[in-house]
Amino acid sequence: MNKKFDDIKGFIQLGTMILIDAFLILGIIKMFFGWGETIISGILGFIGAIVGGVITFIGVRHTIMFQIKKDRLERLPEIINNSWKIKKQFLFVLGMFYALKHNPEINDVELIKDFYKNNEEWVTELSAKISPDMYNLVNSFFTHIHDYEVYKKRNDINKWFEEASEYLSRIDHMIDSYEKEYKKTELY
Repeated sequence: MNKKFDDIKGFIQLGTMILIDAFLILGIIKMFFGWGETIISGILGFIGAIVGGVITFIGVRHTIMFQIKKDRLERLPEIINNSWKIKKQFLFVLGMFYALKHNPEINDVELIKDFYKNNEEWVTELSAKISPDMYNLVNSFFTHIHDYEVYKKRNDINKWFEEASEYLSRIDHMIDSYEKEYKKTELY
């Protein structure tokens, strides 16, 4: 609400400054040229055009902002659903961590490569439909997935899993923010 008030206040200030300028110009014209009906009509037409333009601008801006917000609210259920689909892919890491602890004979490098090959493209495309932040998070996650073999060669698998878990907590945070935004819309 404060943002709307600040916007309206700014437009009122702008309109006031334009009107003051117009009256100053009127005074100058009166001093040099006198008052003729044509001059008065022209100045009143100019002032009316400025006031009408400012009012039209405010109305169009308000309509555009309302439409953007409406479109976002209509897309929120799809955004939340797609975010959960991506989170399920991130959960693969936790499942793999558990599986490796209990089945050390698993070929983890091949498992990671298969996961990357089968999921990177569609998950990245899905994330691009959600938001730039989600897209960047998914790209970073799959870069991290791709680096698994390097971590394994350095004997840093635990560090790799810790960093992968951080991606999971980041997506949890994003989903929470989308769901809170959606819950706010249910109140109205």
